[in-house]
Amino acid sequence: MIFVTVPNMLHIILASNNDWVIPASSDERRYCVFDVADNRRGDHRYFAEIGQQMRDGGLAAMLHDLLSRDISGYEIRAVPQTEALRLQKTMSLPSLEKWWLDVLSRGFVWKSRHGAQYFRDWQTFFTTELLYRSYLQWCQESRAYSFQISTREALGRFMAKLYAHSRPRGSHPIYELDSFDNQLGKPLDQASAVWQERASGYTVGDLAEARVRFVEAFDIVAEWEAAECPG
Repeated sequence: MIFVTVPNMLHIILASNNDWVIPASSDERRYCVFDVADNRRGDHRYFAEIGQQMRDGGLAAMLHDLLSRDISGYEIRAVPQTEALRLQKTMSLPSLEKWWLDVLSRGFVWKSRHGAQYFRDWQTFFTTELLYRSYLQWCQESRAYSFQISTREALGRFMAKLYAHSRPRGSHPIYELDSFDNQLGKPLDQASAVWQERASGYTVGDLAEARVRFVEAFDIVAEWEAAECPG
């Protein structure tokens, strides 16, 4: 068998009406993605005139322009970072990243079974155990069985990329009880959860700070960006 190396001259243009088109990573450098305006949708005369213009010398004129353009300083590996590409990155996120994006969008980690106020509020620190239970809760609710559910260790590596691992002083909840008997008259926040002193977890900062770190790390499109910048 003889192997011959030749320059790769493969060029592909893909058009799609689907929202998710390509598997784009956070540091994507293979695809250039653009949204096409739909203001000419159904305008058959417009496209017919373009076709006629191409047949009447337009193709030759376009080729002349392309051959005359100086691209000696163009870096082909510098893929334009468009909003369309950011959207593809968002839709291509693995399960852990999708879970955390959902957490940051809704503004709390754990969906409380008993309506405990503590879990409704954003905290600057979350225990690893609570974070992983939140992730499993999300997987179950989103029926995320088409992909492999990540391990606790994988969650730790993911969180450590964004936030500082810590064991702050004080007691923090590690999980919420399925059921409890509040005969001792404790507040709901205390009675409905198991709390642990100096629990291991991650300091994520306030909600705005946590959101900024995530968006910057993965270059994705987030719902709260539109809400924060209505103009």
